[in-house]
This record gives sequence, structure tokens and C-alpha cells, in this order.
Amino acid sequence: MVEKLPENLLKDYYRWVKEQGKNETMESLNEWVAVEADLQTQASEVKHGFTRKYEDSMVAARREKQQIVRRESTRLHEDRKRN
Repeated sequence: MVEKLPENLLKDYYRWVKEQGKNETMESLNEWVAVEADLQTQASEVKHGFTRKYEDSMVAARREKQQIVRRESTRLHEDRKRN
């Protein structure tokens, strides 16, 4: 799954894993995605102001990212079981 991330995001993920003392797992990737989504929301709110419509779109984007990570995690887990 991490191979699908752009290099700049992958760098940020590895830095976060190291700083947090975590292992490189799908669970930690999922946690990192949630943290990054929250930080992106905060940064956008500071820069552009806070609106209900914007909040709803950011929440939806965060959920979508988490669903993608969970789907990939499940797929990888099932692939490992088969092999």
C-alpha cells in the first residue's frame, strides 16, 4: 500500500512512524492518514476560514481516505493469507 503513496507523503509517513516510535503497519498507516487529514483541515481553516460546507467536505474526504486505507489493508491481508 505505501508504494502507492507519492514520495512526499511516503517521506512524511516514515518520519511520523519514527517520531511516534511505531512500526510500519497498516494500522499505523491508517492512524497517520487520520492525523494528516485533521492537520490539513486545521491548516485550511486557518488559511481560508471556517465554513460548514467546507467542514462537511473535509470530513467526507477524511472518511474516504480512511476507507481506501482500510480496503487496501484488507486486500493485502487477504493476499497474504492466500500466499
